[in-house]
Amino acid sequence: MKIGKTPINTKPKEQPTEAAINRKMGKKQLAPLPSDGIVKGMTLDASAEKFRLEYEKECPSNRKYRIEIMAQLFGGGSQNTSVLENLEILDLGCGTGIGEPGCHSDFEPNVCRMLSILRAKPIGIDYNEPHGEKFESYSIDLRFPGSLNFLKDGKFDIVHSSFFLPPHESPSLFRDIVNSLYHMSNEELASMARRFGISEFDVGELQRNGASYFNPFGFSPHGLAKLVMREDIVPEINAQALRLLKEEGYFMREDRILQKKNNEFRLFGFEGKDGKFVMLPL
Repeated sequence: MKIGKTPINTKPKEQPTEAAINRKMGKKQLAPLPSDGIVKGMTLDASAEKFRLEYEKECPSNRKYRIEIMAQLFGGGSQNTSVLENLEILDLGCGTGIGEPGCHSDFEPNVCRMLSILRAKPIGIDYNEPHGEKFESYSIDLRFPGSLNFLKDGKFDIVHSSFFLPPHESPSLFRDIVNSLYHMSNEELASMARRFGISEFDVGELQRNGASYFNPFGFSPHGLAKLVMREDIVPEINAQALRLLKEEGYFMREDRILQKKNNEFRLFGFEGKDGKFVMLPL
């Protein structure tokens, strides 16, 4: 994501190629690779039902709830998730999987795993690639504009994002943004701060001291990183989600659900005080 004329990172990740996809999938059975470079959904083996029963005991309840909400959007619910079969679902910040040192269960790819079990067609996107998973996934740096351009317009029924965008942004993404501030020149930091409306006093101190400058009542690296997330990254992700969704598809964020109508988003539901989604009347 660019800040002024300088990207947050020095070099964006390369987009996946056919060769990279084949290396990643290894010996797994793949459908023929179409001309747009996207691998079709994987099928489950004969033990899928047994795995489903075992996994439902382990899957965090908040992840199950989000799956149930997805089903509700298409006429199902907690007792009828079969409506998700064959739906194309993109999970942004899907998680990196069991086995990562210190990995909390919320950051494992539980949503994509459950969707695979339910025979949907999930695609997981994360900065680090999930390991040993049956669903299609890509390692993508979402801080850069156009990072999802390799995916076709109007491909998905649902774009899902949880623990990635505010108000519960990805800790690793936020940390990377903060770290990137320390690699910018003083002039670049000052220019960015001015663009975000930070006081001229703080801008002047940034020009003299760079990211080491801290004002508890004004500028701080963490405060500036939150502005980058809110003003630069969130609008870009919203625009990409709108492009990627089918007409009347849903963008399911942490705290709200947006529906694509006439190539615009309208608020379809929001998270209530009890943590449950409230759907708005049509």
